[in-house]
Amino acid sequence: MDLAPQFTGRPVLILSTGPSLQRELEILKAVQHSFITIAPVKSLNSLFDAGVAPDFAIWQDPRDHTYAVPDRPEIASIPLILSECCHPAFYSASFKTHFYYPDPSLLSSPTCNLLHGETPPVLAGTSVSTLATVLSISLGANSVTLLGQDLSIAGGHYVGDNDPGQTVEDEDHVTQGLTCESIAGGRVPTLPNYFSFIGEFRRIAEAFRDTHQLINCTSEGAFLEGWQHMPLDEHPLLEAAASVDVAGFQLEPTDPSLPAEVTVGLDQLSTQLDTVSEISDGLYQDSLKLLAGTLKQLDVLDLGDKELKRLMHEECPMLALYLSQQTMAVKAAVDSNQSLEDNLRMSADYYSAISRAALRLRGAVDEAKSQLAELGS
Repeated sequence: MDLAPQFTGRPVLILSTGPSLQRELEILKAVQHSFITIAPVKSLNSLFDAGVAPDFAIWQDPRDHTYAVPDRPEIASIPLILSECCHPAFYSASFKTHFYYPDPSLLSSPTCNLLHGETPPVLAGTSVSTLATVLSISLGANSVTLLGQDLSIAGGHYVGDNDPGQTVEDEDHVTQGLTCESIAGGRVPTLPNYFSFIGEFRRIAEAFRDTHQLINCTSEGAFLEGWQHMPLDEHPLLEAAASVDVAGFQLEPTDPSLPAEVTVGLDQLSTQLDTVSEISDGLYQDSLKLLAGTLKQLDVLDLGDKELKRLMHEECPMLALYLSQQTMAVKAAVDSNQSLEDNLRMSADYYSAISRAALRLRGAVDEAKSQLAELGS
């Protein structure tokens, strides 16, 4: 994802899906060309309805949220920035093009440097807006401005956050009594995940406010410590009346040697997956032998398990990510069990699942290699 030339030295405006965004749309239409504008996919319908077309859309969730992709012709003119771990539905959606950024958990993967360069950006942020902020700064933006970043339910729900028929009044049990400091003073109700995002924006300010202009133009909601707060029409950049020429951006053509180079990385990944499958299958067999009493040394299982974890997390992080939910479930089950026999049974099932998952992922890698071969021919 080589977007640095487009972002370097330029101001970015992140258009979030908070309820206050609706009240800012007229002002936004008048000033949007003074910024590079980035919008979460869930805010696109509201922006399109108001006649606003952001320069980029962004998405990060790996789950199948196909419903969030607008069924509208306007997306054909909007590039999508998304994680390499996003659901395939977002890669097949008819955006203008797709810019993928590295998942932090895959930086040690053999394909990472080939796809993202020798120094891939280390991106953090559990919300799409904090991610967009860190991404913009890592790409060289000189300022980041937020709009519609309410992080409170005092003014209603974020676009797409509530179920049909659900009201804010129904959510007292969800807020758990949480409040946050308000832009207008006093306290306003917030949600647990919003409270976490407020902390992320505070840490971003701690890291970058001395080198980057960080402004929150959201009209109401959570006060963000370390950010300047002001109305959008009073933004200092508007005094210069400059326009960011995103329409003139030229996308670099794909390097014709890239498919062959990535294939080399995929070959390495295939070898790692074969090794993991072999070790996990051996651990599965050892677990069965321990259960049957034909193997007595538990340390054999411990040593093999340590090597398996090292391989998965240091050399084959793609498989570790692929199995992350199952791994957490097994760990919780093992920790809650007191019986060695039950733990061995669960361990045997887990090692068997790892072996099968490695082979499934190996099949996906082989399919990717075939597709790259077709591109290179």
